[in-house]
Amino acid sequence: MIHKESQLWNKPYSPLHFRKLTAILAAVSLRFVSPVFAAIENPAIGSIGSGDAGTAAATLFANIWKAIVVIAGIAFIIYFAWGALSWLTSGGDKAKVEEAREKISNATIGLILVAASVAITTTIGLLFDIDFLTNLTFEFPEAP
Repeated sequence: MIHKESQLWNKPYSPLHFRKLTAILAAVSLRFVSPVFAAIENPAIGSIGSGDAGTAAATLFANIWKAIVVIAGIAFIIYFAWGALSWLTSGGDKAKVEEAREKISNATIGLILVAASVAITTTIGLLFDIDFLTNLTFEFPEAP
């Protein structure tokens, strides 16, 4: 007499086969769980006791600041070109010329504000001997 459970086991894709296989894989994979794999290190504050707690946060701030300066520079170029193109295509209409002049002057004021923020941040970096604020090099990723 053949046992009912053994008939299920002999089928190639039986539910009993998958249940046992899942249980075995779960038991084996639990063997490799380690507290080291569960360690979390916050990149903004660094690891506890390492002495570099503020370095990662300062580097993050510097990178965000550099990105904002780049975005502001690109926005200046686009807005200034848009104002210049509006002025060229105004056809002598005084309202359109005034609108284009306003765009150009707003773009110039924005550029002056960005340049002032760079100057202030660089001065603060020089006064307090902070390297990452004075170093305005933008590194682009290279293709492998």
